[in-house]
Amino acid sequence: MTNLIKSLKQDVRFANDILFLAANAPYYLIFKTTNYCWYKCPHCCEKSGPNNEKTYIPQETIFEILTQAKQDPKFINEVVFTGGEIFSAYKFGDKQYIQNILRFAIDNKIGVDIKTNAGWANTSFGKEIFDDLRKIITETRTNKLEFPKLQISLSLDNYHTNCFKNNFKIIQELAGLPVLIHLSSFVGQEELVAKFEKQLSKKLKTYELVAFGQNSKKSYTGINEQMLYYSSFATLFDGGRAAKIPGAYNTEYPQFTFIQPDGNRLLKLVAFDNFGRVTLGENSGRKIMTPYIDEYKKTKTLPQIFKDLNSAALKEVLYFIYYDRIFNSLSK
Repeated sequence: MTNLIKSLKQDVRFANDILFLAANAPYYLIFKTTNYCWYKCPHCCEKSGPNNEKTYIPQETIFEILTQAKQDPKFINEVVFTGGEIFSAYKFGDKQYIQNILRFAIDNKIGVDIKTNAGWANTSFGKEIFDDLRKIITETRTNKLEFPKLQISLSLDNYHTNCFKNNFKIIQELAGLPVLIHLSSFVGQEELVAKFEKQLSKKLKTYELVAFGQNSKKSYTGINEQMLYYSSFATLFDGGRAAKIPGAYNTEYPQFTFIQPDGNRLLKLVAFDNFGRVTLGENSGRKIMTPYIDEYKKTKTLPQIFKDLNSAALKEVLYFIYYDRIFNSLSK
């Protein structure tokens, strides 16, 4: 019993630290704009697919949240737009949605990362997307020396169909522009990425360099003088359909997902989805979430959203402390 009490006290202190970070750490925003996707990948933590509803977070909601965030000193001026597959909006005839949210963020001096599985690159509407991206990239650049304002994150792994062909198409089409390309894969698939990069260097003019981004000094590959490129490898968590993949990392407990991209700041993710929910942290484990739409179908204010998230975090942390340390110990 003495050891149990000692462990419980340690966990309570740890929980207090986590809750302090949840309430006070600087943050960036994620908008999971849709749950529709033309792929139904076995690793998808969002369970996105072609049978899901073709609905999107209204652009006015995104504008409202970003406008409030700009007034908050804890917001680090970085936003991620993703899905499902965000570029599917073009497939259903909406050619303005992505242009509008990208321009709004960039015009408000917010760093933008748009994540895509690249499945649209060789489609009939792919040319429209490339034309629009070129306009946004060139029209929002104020001088040739500034760091790219737009990052495009691509998926290259064993789960996405034709990922070599589609990703290369995107890089080739935008290679002469000031844009940052992030190639994302999973731990264990390093050889796949190395093979892709080798092919890339054979077909396009590439060179190594160090650039100063918004947060840090980092090594990049330069492509055709203006584009910057880098790759990273994430852990495959067992959320969503990935729960069926052998070796996916188990995340039974709440995942707050505080990260340190520059080695100095401790950041948190705040993710909005098109179901009207907002999550503290990322996709894995038990999600700490709350509705961001009130009973009148209106978007809550950002302070109210954070208040609700902090309350949900407290309940989850206390539940797991008492459940794991007391209930499980007494039941053995």
